[in-house]
Amino acid sequence: LPKGPWVLKPCAEGSSVGVSKCADLSKLLEALEQARSEKISQTWLIESWIIGPEISVTVFNGEVWGGVEIEPSEGWYDYQAKYQKGDTTYHIPPRLDSEVLKLAYEYARIAYLALGCRGVCRMDLMIKDSISPIALEMNTLPGMTQSSLVPKIAQKRGLSFDELVALILNHAQND
Repeated sequence: LPKGPWVLKPCAEGSSVGVSKCADLSKLLEALEQARSEKISQTWLIESWIIGPEISVTVFNGEVWGGVEIEPSEGWYDYQAKYQKGDTTYHIPPRLDSEVLKLAYEYARIAYLALGCRGVCRMDLMIKDSISPIALEMNTLPGMTQSSLVPKIAQKRGLSFDELVALILNHAQND
């Protein structure tokens, strides 16, 4: 087991549903027991908790569209920060050193290609020590509400929500 603190997350959920931050081993065991009883998922992932800025990078058809830095007002980017509090700040482009951002974008592009992704995907990364992008996950079915991250990045590229949806649908029909 990597050194704590840890994050416990279900393998088949999204939107931070069922995710727990665990400061010590007793909290991790408690979170695992609760996870089993709630039956959110049959499989769980335990990762080191990475401290640093969180960014999300959109890739469409192998091309990096850009990224967003996510700055919750407090704590971490949990379900409440995403959908309920309304006080998370989104920085487009992320406020990172240009070389670190370039590396994060390249990680997202390479992961997209290596995983055989198609259409639009979103890779979430943490920036450890302000210099090291660490991939968390590739979202192959990213959220597509008007307040989701992919539409925010698309808007920065000059695409309206309707234009984004039409582009995704047209690409899927021709793929």
